[in-house]
Amino acid sequence: MIILVLSFLTLFGLAPSQPPRAHPSTKADRETILKACAAEFGEAIHGQNNLFEVSRYYLLEAKFDDGGRLTQLGVLPKHWFADQHPEWDKTYDAGDLTPVEYKALLRRLERIQPKGELMQRAKLPVVTDTVATRRDIYSNAVLVTSESVPPRDYFVGPKNTRWNTPWPIKYFVVYFTTTK
Repeated sequence: MIILVLSFLTLFGLAPSQPPRAHPSTKADRETILKACAAEFGEAIHGQNNLFEVSRYYLLEAKFDDGGRLTQLGVLPKHWFADQHPEWDKTYDAGDLTPVEYKALLRRLERIQPKGELMQRAKLPVVTDTVATRRDIYSNAVLVTSESVPPRDYFVGPKNTRWNTPWPIKYFVVYFTTTK
């Protein structure tokens, strides 16, 4: 039952910042990953929370377990961190990432830590309000992508062919898992 609840929370973006049972996929230490993040995105703009500027509206957040191993990389809106940086509250209307921007950012994250081989692609998104969430499973990670659902698509439903075309991306997180 607990696994079902944790799956539900992760799927809908309500999971704790570090999933309780997430196992890191790498033995690379914290410093190696942070150097790779800095090489890809520039120096950390908030070192304590491992935040790197992706764009005017988005940040890369790197999270680690107690052993210093990477558990997740997330490309998130800056306004989520406005409690620590009030000036970022003005970035609330960040818009979305286009599919092209999203794919380019995924390639950049691959240079930091690979997800591995795609094992299972989400067939349909789970839609709540105006956000559709997809979970793609890779050999070393789970990629959770939240997309903006245009209102007309939300009401028409999955029979609409637009459900098979990409929507603009609100944010995404790569949760790293155990490899065998």
